Amino acid sequence: MKRIVKYLLILVCAALLLLLLGVLFLWHTEESETHALIDALQTPVTGHEISPQNTLALDQLFFNAEIDSVPRLFLTNFPADFPQNGNPVLFAKALAPLILRANEHTLKERAILKILSRKNQLNQPWTLKENLFFNQMLQKYDCTLFKTRDTQLNELLIKVDAVPVSLAIIQAGIQTDWGRRALKAPFGEKMWFDRQTYADRQFDSLIDATDSYILSLNATIPYYKWRMGRQLLNPLDYKTRGSAFAGLLAAYNPDDKEYTQKLMSLYRQTRLITLDQAKFRHE
Repeated sequence: MKRIVKYLLILVCAALLLLLLGVLFLWHTEESETHALIDALQTPVTGHEISPQNTLALDQLFFNAEIDSVPRLFLTNFPADFPQNGNPVLFAKALAPLILRANEHTLKERAILKILSRKNQLNQPWTLKENLFFNQMLQKYDCTLFKTRDTQLNELLIKVDAVPVSLAIIQAGIQTDWGRRALKAPFGEKMWFDRQTYADRQFDSLIDATDSYILSLNATIPYYKWRMGRQLLNPLDYKTRGSAFAGLLAAYNPDDKEYTQKLMSLYRQTRLITLDQAKFRHE
């Protein structure tokens, strides 16, 4: 009997040891994964910035682009003759890589936050690098007022997510009349001087404008309802159909009372929603 008890104790101790080793291995693996992902955010983006001299040269660069084969070509600015010689199709093709680029960065941030959230639920400690990253995210996405780490993580996981490509292009199309004007303010982002006075925010490059637009939708107060719609309509898939919650963006252009109707009308009239499935070309 004593021998049986002894063997049982040995088995229990071995099982506990294996469990502990498994937890330590998982913790170490996740730590290594987060550190690699955090470092990856600092590396140069794969692709090439382009500044074609005219619209014809731009069209040649994107002539063979398809939604499942978007080239990693990032337009810095539309050519000077685009308002005269451009068209909506080329406009969408040129903007798609910029939106995918910004979403790619955002989804890397989200992947790290999901690991940190899991570690937090398991009461696993964070490394110094993870804490520094988390504090940067709190500042970037304006979550510092949330009091506990749990509420901060929950809010960040609502905010840090991709924006549908179709929605971004349609908003830029409305703002610029598909490239015919306002090319320094392609997404119509506002710069407020007080509660009633504002102007379109001007950007030196389309890359900066796109990054700022994605951050604005994800972080600022006026688009809270839109973010909640994005989460609730399809919480497991970031490729939520943009048209399903475009109606929550009434605050985007306060001067235009028919702004939401314009968005929804363009979703009905065009096939731009297929761009939500766009992917970078494997090269």
